[in-house]
Amino acid sequence: MRNKILLAIVVMFTLVATMAAAVPQVEYVKIDGDIHQPGDQLVVKRGETLDIRVKIQAEQEEDNVKVEAYIDGYEYDNYESVSDSENIFDMDMGDTEFVDLVIRIPERAEKDYYDLKVRVGTRRGASFEAQYRINLKGQRHEIIIRDILMPSEVVAGRGFFANVKLKNIGQKDEDDVTVRLKIPDLNVEGYTTIDEIEADDSTTSEDIVIRIDACAKEGEYDVLAIAEFNEFEQVVETTTLFVKESDACDQREGKEKTLISVPQPQEVLAGQAIVFPIMLTNLGKKAKTYVVTVSRSVDAFGTYRIDPSNVVIVQPDQPKTVFVYVTVSQDASQGAKDFIVSIESGTDKQDIALTANVVGESKSSTDLKKVLESALVVLLVLLVIVGLVFGFNKLKPKEEDEEELGSSDEELGQTYY
Repeated sequence: MRNKILLAIVVMFTLVATMAAAVPQVEYVKIDGDIHQPGDQLVVKRGETLDIRVKIQAEQEEDNVKVEAYIDGYEYDNYESVSDSENIFDMDMGDTEFVDLVIRIPERAEKDYYDLKVRVGTRRGASFEAQYRINLKGQRHEIIIRDILMPSEVVAGRGFFANVKLKNIGQKDEDDVTVRLKIPDLNVEGYTTIDEIEADDSTTSEDIVIRIDACAKEGEYDVLAIAEFNEFEQVVETTTLFVKESDACDQREGKEKTLISVPQPQEVLAGQAIVFPIMLTNLGKKAKTYVVTVSRSVDAFGTYRIDPSNVVIVQPDQPKTVFVYVTVSQDASQGAKDFIVSIESGTDKQDIALTANVVGESKSSTDLKKVLESALVVLLVLLVIVGLVFGFNKLKPKEEDEEELGSSDEELGQTYY
């Protein structure tokens, strides 16, 4: 019986020794560069980062070694991790390893006491674990920007509203907090003021209005949210905004974005046609569609047509010519004939005045008139001659008839006789 008890004791001590030997030797644990012993209490502020270095040494061959550090009791640890670990690794006897871990204290963590736990172990058997007390406090004055509420993109020439969510994680209430939103590359800024943010309280700023210049280049821009508090302190967070190009810049600059060559007044004969070439040059960055129309005043002295079409598309920096043909009526009076040609593109419209100066009749019409006049003269002459002949013939038959009657009597007489 005594031998069995002694054997059991030997086996137990052997197992304990084996289990103890299965844990690498932890030489030290450094937190923020200083060596700390288990049970030490550290004063930590919200938002700070704990840099942890663990030195371990293998007294025998070790497999599947894992080193980790963590803090229990944080309410939102499912969303913000308060732990860090090193991937498992193997060690040969006599090896020394330095494992670096980082834990960031959440800004929303409650000011309280927590335990930082550092553990070194393998897949099976015992493990080394040390606890360090953390007294979590806040800075006397500290505000954090939790979020920037604004659109991700905007069209140039338009504005947008933005709000900034703040939290006071300091120990003191903050009064007159100024919140600014800036886009440095566009030279625009807006701001608002928050009267008070109590310690451990969160708030959202009033609307901040930002307007983007109509001619801002398309691209992504940095947006800075700045919270100014406690006279000289400030905190900055950055986000981005994508600005899309629009036609607002072209519309604002108006006629300067389209160059129109205006034809000079031209002379024309009645019954003939004349052409007015109008050159359109698109100085914008995108293709534009132009609609060309002619005023109804042309109907008073002629007709018109537009070639190649009254709707043309002009590419940037590529001039295009539209021809307005006007045919003057045969009976149009002499003098200047004014009419309007309108050129529209989107909401832009420009009217240009053109003049057709009728200086006389065409050669063909003049020749025809001369022929008609000559024919009329000849006709009048013929009418006069016919009139004279007719008058002469009216007088001549009386004398001749008497002679003819005399001879008739003789003849008659001779017939009856």
